[in-house]
Amino acid sequence: MAGVTPTVLDPVLGIPYFSSETLAAIQRSGPVAVEIPGTRTQSNETGIYRSVLSPARLLDGTPSARTASGLFSSMAKHYANVPCLGYRPMRLLPDGTVTWDNHFEWQDYATIERRRIHIGQGILETWIQHLGGQATDVFHVGLYGQNSRELLLTDLACGSQKLPSVAIYDTLGPTAAEFIIRHGECPIVAATASKLPGLLATASRCPNFRGIIVLDSGVNPLAPTQITAARPWAAEKGLAIWTLEEIEALGAQSALGPRPPQPDDLAVISYTSGTTGDPKGAMLSQRNLVSVALSVHTQSPRMSPGDKYLSHLPLAHVFEKLTVWFVFGFGGSIGFCRGDTALLMEDVQLLQPTLFVSVPRLFNRVYDKIIAGAQASPFKAWAMARALVAKRTRFLQTGDLHHALWDRLVFGKVRAALGGKTRYMLTGSAPIHRDVVTFLRLAFGARMAEGYGQTESAAGLTISFFESRDAGNVGGPLVCNEIKLVDCPENQYFVTDQPYPRGEIWVRGHNIFQGYYKDPVKTAEALTSDGWLKTGDIGQIDAQGRLTLIDRKKNIFKLSQGEYVAPEKIESSYLKSPWVAQIFVHGDSLRNELVAVIVPDFDQLAPHAVAQGWLRASDAPAPGTATPVPTPAALVELTAKPEVRDMIQRDLDRVARSEKLRGFEIVRRIHLAAQPMTIEQDLMTPTMKIKRAQAAKVFRPQIDALYAELEADSNSAASATVSQAASTGMTIVDGIKAKL
Repeated sequence: MAGVTPTVLDPVLGIPYFSSETLAAIQRSGPVAVEIPGTRTQSNETGIYRSVLSPARLLDGTPSARTASGLFSSMAKHYANVPCLGYRPMRLLPDGTVTWDNHFEWQDYATIERRRIHIGQGILETWIQHLGGQATDVFHVGLYGQNSRELLLTDLACGSQKLPSVAIYDTLGPTAAEFIIRHGECPIVAATASKLPGLLATASRCPNFRGIIVLDSGVNPLAPTQITAARPWAAEKGLAIWTLEEIEALGAQSALGPRPPQPDDLAVISYTSGTTGDPKGAMLSQRNLVSVALSVHTQSPRMSPGDKYLSHLPLAHVFEKLTVWFVFGFGGSIGFCRGDTALLMEDVQLLQPTLFVSVPRLFNRVYDKIIAGAQASPFKAWAMARALVAKRTRFLQTGDLHHALWDRLVFGKVRAALGGKTRYMLTGSAPIHRDVVTFLRLAFGARMAEGYGQTESAAGLTISFFESRDAGNVGGPLVCNEIKLVDCPENQYFVTDQPYPRGEIWVRGHNIFQGYYKDPVKTAEALTSDGWLKTGDIGQIDAQGRLTLIDRKKNIFKLSQGEYVAPEKIESSYLKSPWVAQIFVHGDSLRNELVAVIVPDFDQLAPHAVAQGWLRASDAPAPGTATPVPTPAALVELTAKPEVRDMIQRDLDRVARSEKLRGFEIVRRIHLAAQPMTIEQDLMTPTMKIKRAQAAKVFRPQIDALYAELEADSNSAASATVSQAASTGMTIVDGIKAKL
């Protein structure tokens, strides 16, 4: 089947590239994906869809990039002197605190390649010399810590020796970390010094755990003291501790040499956080990683060596891994944030990234801040509105995101928030509202794509073109996989639905995982015998072949009147209220109305509350700061005020009208929670998805109280109806019918 002719083949990777003009033309006239003839064989399934860029074959590796490890080696040869990994050096002050230099320190691709080979050889030599292993052994290496040059470097080193790395979520806490080390059978864990106490405390419950490589021993001035304090305890536990410098020096003297992996060799065990139960270890091969990275390249504009990216999403999550491999594919430079969300924007502004990748939660916050700033005065609001109309008109007509006048007068400071050089933005991991995407494109003058994937697909399944002028969909399939929809009768979604087919998204291709580690039952539930991954997501494919996400199959619930509710879609709409930072929408089959728990955006609420006399100015948090834990008493008292709740409820009603939510989708009562929902409370996953069952359990008293209010209101209304009926001579039944 014929597809679109590529503009050029990449000279290093050997993959097809398409010009921005070609991608823009496809985006305007479509389709972005085509249904393969003869594949509609089941009445409860659509046909199979593939990207229009490569309908005849699914992209695998290339001769220069058959594996993820091979991809990096190719880049290191071609872009040897290009800055590869950078960080802000940390210094110890006389008072014992630390500070960071106001610049990024870089090592080029050639240096990182040399170091990863040495560290890989050092890990294998350590296994042989200190732990009694053999040179032919393949064992798992745990990676535990916040994003850093050393963490990624060690991951690359594992690949040079075909040693699978096991990602340990820094944000999941010691209980999950212990489970992953034990279940993932990690004899060696590479971790930052701050993790030493927790690792030593769990050692006796992890029988295969033999030693720790301290990653930040050479870059963190506090690490040597922490290592010295930990060594006696480690000796008692029978654990060895090595510094990364010791491992690298050992490897530099080694005669072992690299052990390049094969495409189907296991590369990563990535534990999915999930919303219930223990994490599951998704096994991703070298082929999985490289095929999805190359596919994103094929479907994206060509970027240049030295283009910059700031790594801030957890490297333990595959979305960040995909981004990293994507950046390596064009010889890009990756700087690392300092790991403190309160300092993130400062790091962004210093690095001045040309590519900014994040999740909807952060993009929503950026959107809210810009809108709040514009509303600070009538003139700013007027100027912003005029600027947006002018830029949107030009963008829709020509695809041009720039406007000489309005970019200078209105959006200069906005662009400076991300460093002023951002040309491309990518969002993924969760749904984002179409209006937010459109606004960010116009405000930053940057092309923005929406992606969709899962851990089990190495983070990628579909992606919209960066040249897209619309929003609200996640584009067509990656060129390495194919998709189809399957009826979901329990949720009333069918491939015969009009105007477009709807159903559960199934995907098959070179990026689909090998299964869950040591869990054949869960693997069989996720994968069919002919290789289809059942995503559990509900989607719709339009006439252009673009996929739109509706909700999670398991998250959809039915109200008592029989209506199906997709809470994540509703939450995405209500997040447009400036007062809302987080929202958990709840309903069940015994009720016919929705209620919600809302964490207010105190950046927006506090100044308004001060102006209204609801909060003392001295109790208002400083703008742009994270809400302290525990939340100050004054803010707790503020959320308990009826007038605050009423104000936010009215604004939610406004949003519901604007978003055209159906009657049963409207939240009728809200509870305001002063304390943010966090990973540490076990209310959020590391990808910032709400753990619904846990949230319902934690907020059960508040949920019950909200439904009691609704019931009391209903009883009061019924009594009024009865009284009216008696006074007018109607029967009670007539009176109720009149109300209904």
